[in-house]
Amino acid sequence: MSGARAEPGRGVPGDAGRRPCPRTEAGEDEGDEAGEEQQAALTAIPAVVACHVVSGEADFLVEIAVPDLAAYEQVLLDEILAIGPVRDVRSTFAIRTVLSRGPLPVDHRRLGG
Repeated sequence: MSGARAEPGRGVPGDAGRRPCPRTEAGEDEGDEAGEEQQAALTAIPAVVACHVVSGEADFLVEIAVPDLAAYEQVLLDEILAIGPVRDVRSTFAIRTVLSRGPLPVDHRRLGG
């Protein structure tokens, strides 16, 4: 383990519960440098709490913590769409959390059987 930090859990007081997940896509002509530029720019946005490289139609799946839709609009328009290689953004919003198990188990081998 490296370091420790306390952070509010999801769905507890202090967590607004609004976590839009935009998926970003670079243009088809963009190369590896565009992906690296997109990754660096996305992870530098203070509202971004997670950023994943994904397969499929999008290049990145981003989790954003914002207090309301107006704040998300500002992050989307002023920061995400300002990233040069980003050509498309599609956002997903969770309506309700059905399951959230908390931290991942330390010994992942127990899960696989």
